[in-house]
Amino acid sequence: NALGRHLKALEDDGVVPYRREVRGVGGPVFAYSLSEAGEALFPQDYAAPLLAALESVRETQGAGAVARIFERRWAVLAEGARTRLERLPLAERASLLAELLSAHGYMAEMEMVGDAVTIRERHCALTEVASRFPEVCEAEARFIERVLGARVERSAHMVTGCKTCEYRVKQAGSTGSHT
Repeated sequence: NALGRHLKALEDDGVVPYRREVRGVGGPVFAYSLSEAGEALFPQDYAAPLLAALESVRETQGAGAVARIFERRWAVLAEGARTRLERLPLAERASLLAELLSAHGYMAEMEMVGDAVTIRERHCALTEVASRFPEVCEAEARFIERVLGARVERSAHMVTGCKTCEYRVKQAGSTGSHT
């Protein structure tokens, strides 16, 4: 009840809108997200110095060096999660991956409809960086594939104006484009 009252207050303040979603068996659930006003509450001061540093790396070492920075970050996270996830079914791996991404500020969730798995990120601390350095998003997609042991296809992208980044997950061995 306390959580419901708090979410209602945030909704009334225009910070957290919600919508009802049907997710397979059972009653509908409420899916909450941050409005633009809610996003504005998160500090955004990191972008300028990070962008300047990445520009310097790109100028002196090339775009590949920028990609390697983010690939290394994701590789460390992937290695830490690998032993915990490797023997689990895809749905459980995806659920734990969503928790891991959320712990790093992505407000991620996993949705399973039939055999289809979607990883949805409702917040990205790197949106401004990714708009100038698309290699950041490519490294993230490779990380998701590596952790899940499955192909992923990006179906929504915040950098292009979508409200979320979404990855559709395909079992290893199935066809589909790699993003």
